[in-house]
Amino acid sequence: MHFFLPPNLCDLGLSEKRWGLCRRTVLRIIPIFFLVVFLYYFQGGIGITTSDDLVDALTFGKGYGHLWKIPAEFKFYLILPFIAYAIIAMYRKFGFWAAGGGCLAIMAFQQVLWPYWLMPENSIDTRWYLSSFTIGSFCSVVHHQFRGKLTEEMADILGLAVIALVALSFPYPRYILLGMPIDKWLMDKFLLFSPLWAIFILVLADGKGYLGGVLRTVALRKLGEWSFSIYLIHYGLFTRWDSSCGKLTAYVDGNSIFSICGRAALLLL
Repeated sequence: MHFFLPPNLCDLGLSEKRWGLCRRTVLRIIPIFFLVVFLYYFQGGIGITTSDDLVDALTFGKGYGHLWKIPAEFKFYLILPFIAYAIIAMYRKFGFWAAGGGCLAIMAFQQVLWPYWLMPENSIDTRWYLSSFTIGSFCSVVHHQFRGKLTEEMADILGLAVIALVALSFPYPRYILLGMPIDKWLMDKFLLFSPLWAIFILVLADGKGYLGGVLRTVALRKLGEWSFSIYLIHYGLFTRWDSSCGKLTAYVDGNSIFSICGRAALLLL
């Protein structure tokens, strides 16, 4: 889902509102990302150990640990206007099916140049994820055409179907049902999962059905608000927990206190 473009970034067209949303996105992501990079620099654990590493992380020159996704996503915003304008122009002039066909042609061209199965592991090069972003961009433009026609029952069926398919793709279900080895098969399957997450988001974005109601509960809405901060800090928390055999107190020193306080602040941002 990380590489499925959030709705409403594209369908605002050239309006000032859209650029305001882009500015808010930058202000939401960059300051917290920079703060987390410094936290990992002082704490260690993901390879940011020297001043050169620090500069590379801050300037999106390299991906460290789980932070590789941020450069890959954020650099896409530089080419987002070109893809968005092309899709909007096709949709306004020729309609839904022509825009969909145009997006498929764009994705086919992208896959000829950068096939998803050749993607390096945890690459920060945005080109490998362009097809996933293109799917998100298309859905962001055309979502209003069919969201109002969706029934609550259909929203539940489609939402649960996506959850089931994603769950079945996990290593152990694949091994049990298909005899597939427990390996890194999922590592490069962004393009295959993007349509599934597109369906999930579009059918449940309005909170329709029982599943939509669950997603609109206070607990899950708060989780959504904190998800970016949780994603950035989870690695340090899990590694400290694992390496101390379940005893976080083994790491209560100057650096860990600084890190824990910083993470607590991030969750409140």
